[in-house]
Amino acid sequence: MRKFFINIFIVIGITLIGFSPILYFNLCEDPYSIFRTDFSKVRIEPNNHFIKMRYILNDKTKFDSFIFGSSRANNVKPQQFKNGNYFNMYYSLGIPEEHLEDIRMMIKHKIQIKNILILLDFTSYSTSTKGRENDLLRRHYSDEKMVLLKKYIKYAFVIPDWDFVDQYFQQNVDSFYKNTYKSGTAENEIKENYIEKNKVEHINSSIFNEPIVSWESHVLETVATLDTIKKLCEANHISLTLAMNPIHKTTYLANSPGDYFAFLKRLSEISSFYDFSGLNRITTNNYFYYETSHFRPMIGNAMANFIQYGKHIDTIPEFGIYITKNNIDERINFLQSQLPQK
Repeated sequence: MRKFFINIFIVIGITLIGFSPILYFNLCEDPYSIFRTDFSKVRIEPNNHFIKMRYILNDKTKFDSFIFGSSRANNVKPQQFKNGNYFNMYYSLGIPEEHLEDIRMMIKHKIQIKNILILLDFTSYSTSTKGRENDLLRRHYSDEKMVLLKKYIKYAFVIPDWDFVDQYFQQNVDSFYKNTYKSGTAENEIKENYIEKNKVEHINSSIFNEPIVSWESHVLETVATLDTIKKLCEANHISLTLAMNPIHKTTYLANSPGDYFAFLKRLSEISSFYDFSGLNRITTNNYFYYETSHFRPMIGNAMANFIQYGKHIDTIPEFGIYITKNNIDERINFLQSQLPQK
């Protein structure tokens, strides 16, 4: 029996030695920031969905209002809202199905929520959660102890793709995510400073010819999920606000207008919402975007001002409109009229 246990320990020791480079990379480098609490020096985007839910559930009274959405929601700053203590829950490719589960988990753990703002666009209904559990950047948090333990073990022992490791170490260490536990937002000060110093070069960059295109369509399912979120919020006395993101013209025109207008129409049947989309003096100006996917924080600030106070940008009064079931048809007709004629 003694020899048996000795052999077991030898096998475990050899296994750990063999896995030591992998364990070092996964635990010490921690590329997805699962095991760290300081995000001031990271090379790539953390798994924001996992670490933010863990943080909120372990500090239940710090925030009472939340912004949900994909990475575009990052640039709507929580500090701009004055009717609650907001935290930005954005995460990569975040969609309403995931937001619903997050809100349910918050309510289950008795977090007192006053306000929820959900930022939507074409990716809200053209992306699914299929395969998310196998996606290290987007794997979600769990409040079930054994399930959570298995997730940590998987992160610790996953064998990385060596091309990924090579690319990882080619990235510079930066401080974009230093405020992850303060506001939930990432701040790309380097890019902001570059744009302001090189406006003409930025505006004329060829990157603005490259659209982000999605091919799936889950319009009905997504609207049904949003309706469930609305009813859940009503039942728990939570103020819910929905808004459509301003999508850069190149990406806006490259995706299916039929699906988009169907989404707007269906959405108006369950809730009023704020619309910043279409072709306007924001979405057609490269200066206001990093590329064809993400608008800059100055635009997020303008969205916050309109949502809270009905205040437009002085020189761009058409940026922002409140949509109800009474004016949705007029809005869709207007957006359709803007499309290039074939």
